[in-house]
Amino acid sequence: MALGFASTMSGPVISALVRTSETTVPPLVVFAVVQVVFRCCLFAPHGTAGVNQVSYLTPSRWAVAAAGATLDLDRIGPPQGAAGADPLWEHTAPAWTMDPAAVLVLGVLCGLPVSRVLRRHEPEVTRKRPPAPGQPRRAAPSYGVPPFGVAACRK
Repeated sequence: MALGFASTMSGPVISALVRTSETTVPPLVVFAVVQVVFRCCLFAPHGTAGVNQVSYLTPSRWAVAAAGATLDLDRIGPPQGAAGADPLWEHTAPAWTMDPAAVLVLGVLCGLPVSRVLRRHEPEVTRKRPPAPGQPRRAAPSYGVPPFGVAACRK
């Protein structure tokens, strides 16, 4: 569930940063491929400098680590060519708690720019602040549409 939340929040970040719908697909495809590569089931990045740090930025790395910590995957079947046990896959309570928490933190960190960037795309009309307490509200424009309801039928 946390992986779904984090991935759902990272999609609008990419979507909000592009100008047209045609330019949305290539970055989303690259993001999906990066998620598959850095989930750390194909190779063990924890022994490689740089790759390991980049893998910490992907939600799939932390979600697979949470599954690995839950199922004790280091003992059952480590990745081929593993340089040793992945510290995120340890079958301990602190490791398991940290893995889903990291996925949620990545989701929240993606949600903050989404809220700011989408605010830029809102029309000016919806950005207006409500009137202060005690001030009358302005009536909504009718745009020539007749009123509906029982009172309108009685006229």
